[in-house]
Amino acid sequence: MSITFYHSPMSTSSITEAVIAELALSAETILVDIDAGDTQTESFLKINPNGRVPVVIHEGVTITESAAITLYLGERFGVDKNLFPALGPLRAEAMTWTVWANVNLANAAGKLAAELPPDTPGAVQQGSQDFVAMELRRPADLTKAKAGITSCFNILNAGLENKDYLLGDYSLVDTHMFVLVAWAMFMELDLSEFKNVMMWFERCCQRPVLAAMMEE
Repeated sequence: MSITFYHSPMSTSSITEAVIAELALSAETILVDIDAGDTQTESFLKINPNGRVPVVIHEGVTITESAAITLYLGERFGVDKNLFPALGPLRAEAMTWTVWANVNLANAAGKLAAELPPDTPGAVQQGSQDFVAMELRRPADLTKAKAGITSCFNILNAGLENKDYLLGDYSLVDTHMFVLVAWAMFMELDLSEFKNVMMWFERCCQRPVLAAMMEE
């Protein structure tokens, strides 16, 4: 087994970092500096033409997009470790939540992060493709971004009703979602009204991998 992982701290590649750690996989981690433009170099764009992290290379195959990576690593290494469901309806639920996390929650969080002042907690790094120049920002965009992420947390809160974890028992789906929720908290969002989310988050914090991430 040979895994190469391109990672930039304080980015969505932290999701992949947590997934790899939960699975106790050995990986060669290559750090890239987004602000320094490392993801836009010719050599990196040959690896991922999108110019983004995370990227995982396993057995000669390049996998991009954190949701795809989580699903791949879960399917390949997580089933036997009871961290990812086998084929069946629960697998479909795992796929749904993981993709939702990226298409909806991460997108909403990204739009909010792009509206935060540079160098504030959770803000988009200035070297990122998602960075919005200060002169192009409008108050209406910030209001819309806050409404979008609130809508996502309403959905997540409902999905956790009467559940300890998203699939019932802890899985890599929770790992994936946890990092995005932690990002929202890092942006100093008040999530106290989402009681189910907050209780789930505290349970997830009992996982050694996620507890260690929160201490960094």
